[in-house]
Amino acid sequence: MRTAAVSSSAVTAAAISLLLAAPSDLHAAGPAEAAAVAALVRAPPAASLASAVAASDGRWEVVYAPHIQRLSAPFAATIKPLRYTLSQSGTRLRSDVLCSAPFGSSWLSAEGRVELRGDAVDVLFESFWVRSGEAGEPLGNPLTSGAPVSALDSLINAVGRLGFVPSLSRFPVRYIDSEGLTVFEFPPLATTIAARRVSVSD
Repeated sequence: MRTAAVSSSAVTAAAISLLLAAPSDLHAAGPAEAAAVAALVRAPPAASLASAVAASDGRWEVVYAPHIQRLSAPFAATIKPLRYTLSQSGTRLRSDVLCSAPFGSSWLSAEGRVELRGDAVDVLFESFWVRSGEAGEPLGNPLTSGAPVSALDSLINAVGRLGFVPSLSRFPVRYIDSEGLTVFEFPPLATTIAARRVSVSD
């Protein structure tokens, strides 16, 4: 039994090291990343979800999301980076996705609150916006910046809010630790996602 426990611990440590060193490019993920994610799903909890989320402020980038690889390939699109920024002790989340395709690039952004539900996290987006042709950093939320809101921004936000389904935004967390690594499920597509923290909020 002790040998098995040591072996399991070594597998978990190797999986953590691999994913922490992975590039912030989910299109580069392959069998090694898939095996590492599977190992962490089987690993014992490294921290309580509540305490880990409360200490999660900072920028996180997805390193493994096979459903996005599958869905973007037919359109010759790349989704890079796929970024989450957590703030206010893990109670607020902003999502920024740079989608690049033959017809151009756009940042797709959303912002909202985070709530814990047992072993899952609910992400309840409240505002949505898009910026085209932005190859660098995404812009701030135009709906909360204090500047006049354009008609297009108002329309995009209205469409986003109309299409947002809270019941599809619950993510069971399978692994999270203080090293800055998490693995969670996206039940609607029966897939698992891994993200690592790349910077810590001040």
